[in-house]
Amino acid sequence: MSILDQIRQRAAANPQRIVLPEGEDPRTVVAASTAARARLARITVLGDEEKVRAAARQAGADLGEVELIDHARANDFDKMVSLLYEARRAKGLTLDEARTALRDPLYYGNLMVRDGRADGSVAGATSTTSHTVRAALHCIGVRPGFKLVSSFFLMALRDQSLGHNGAMIYADCGVVIEPSAAQLAEIAIAAADSCRALLGCEPRVAMLSFALKTVFLFSSR
Repeated sequence: MSILDQIRQRAAANPQRIVLPEGEDPRTVVAASTAARARLARITVLGDEEKVRAAARQAGADLGEVELIDHARANDFDKMVSLLYEARRAKGLTLDEARTALRDPLYYGNLMVRDGRADGSVAGATSTTSHTVRAALHCIGVRPGFKLVSSFFLMALRDQSLGHNGAMIYADCGVVIEPSAAQLAEIAIAAADSCRALLGCEPRVAMLSFALKTVFLFSSR
């Protein structure tokens, strides 16, 4: 069984609540429909309801098993504004600025995670990496004990003799462009933790140096 099949199996065994903020994008509604039909997750899609349903019709996606929230008109919009304001007022955010930010579905989706209404938010189909990360930082923050947000790629190879059954994790390839030595160490620790959680194995870490100073992490058998 491939690592992707294993991940799907684990997801189906314990479906999590996942919010997709970019619901007006056809790829997002197709992904939402596919995940919901396969019982991989309990999916919530955000966006203007008419535009989301138009995108679904255009893509031929069935949203019958998907929760749809028109976040800008949601009954709890004011509550979410207050939640963001309380989280960011020490950084100088005003109540009016919080209200403006909440019209962005990425902020609303991440606040659903902060408020315990969702287990995760998946974005980046139409939003830039910087905007996606910024929204998560402002709404959720950094993991306790860490100072840095980093990213990783999961590589699923045909040759399953490499890495852990063909799976390798590369970090950081998209967020921290020129990390310091301390930041590289933190990225390696975070990537190793992600490897344990995602692949279920004990990782081995190798540090590669090139133009972007990316960390290369692969897992042991």
